[in-house]
Amino acid sequence: MEKVKIKPNGPEVLEKIELLRTAREVLSSSELHPELMQALGLGDFTRDVHTEVFVLDLKPFASIYLSKIATLGGEVQDVIAGYYRAVGMSVPKDPDSMYQMLSHYEGLLHCLVQDEQADLYERTAHLRRAFLHEQILPWIPFYLTALGDSYEFLALFSESLMEFFRFEVEDLNVEVGTLMPLVLAEREFLKATGAPDEMLLDVKALVSPFPSGLILTQKDLFRCARESDAVTRVGTKSFMLETLLGQKPKEVLEWLLNEVKRQRRNWNSLEEEFAKVAESWVCATEHTQRYLEMFLSTL
Repeated sequence: MEKVKIKPNGPEVLEKIELLRTAREVLSSSELHPELMQALGLGDFTRDVHTEVFVLDLKPFASIYLSKIATLGGEVQDVIAGYYRAVGMSVPKDPDSMYQMLSHYEGLLHCLVQDEQADLYERTAHLRRAFLHEQILPWIPFYLTALGDSYEFLALFSESLMEFFRFEVEDLNVEVGTLMPLVLAEREFLKATGAPDEMLLDVKALVSPFPSGLILTQKDLFRCARESDAVTRVGTKSFMLETLLGQKPKEVLEWLLNEVKRQRRNWNSLEEEFAKVAESWVCATEHTQRYLEMFLSTL
């Protein structure tokens, strides 16, 4: 495997560190410097907007996107905590948060600036490669795609981070074309069981990205309401979807089917850079499409 190309103390490393620091500030702070807001095209990024996006709608935690049922903490968080223990570090608070992941990766980049010892340099490259492949790539590129898709004012922010990860994958020779991250290798997809007239739609699984391959936002579900001529109100995503299905089951299922196809196109567009990782998300949407088509056939 080729060695990483970035030179210690080089300006490229400092630029990466600054990018990750900026990203963490956007994730954690509702009061950003006006120049930063202007540079990222954030517009009126108020406290309420920050809460709506990062606290209520698209929580930036791996456990939401890599659990069978989208919930904070649990096994996914434990696995990520295990990484820190394995490399001899104390486990930080919320180890599965995007903020904490970017902080750790930033720390690895700092090692390149602070020490030019060849052994440390190679160890840092190994840790970056492993952390990127196993912890970051399984969910963050897809989260960022959904974030920029649903909240246009965050599109530049999302794309800047996406470009960073694309560069890291290439620069570190991450084996995205041959190796599947462990968490995705164990992925279970949606499938219908039992007689067609006895099947129950698993709404919680549909709004859980790991089994369904769908990252549904509250904005998506309000769009579903408008396009299905139904009514819903803010709540959990499973509550919102159940409310919509209770009013217009056929129309809402048809909307979901079209949304699955739309999101699969998004994941398809990531296959060139992220290969098997993106293939897993595409495969999930293909199973979900067949699942929804089976339910539609019974109406």
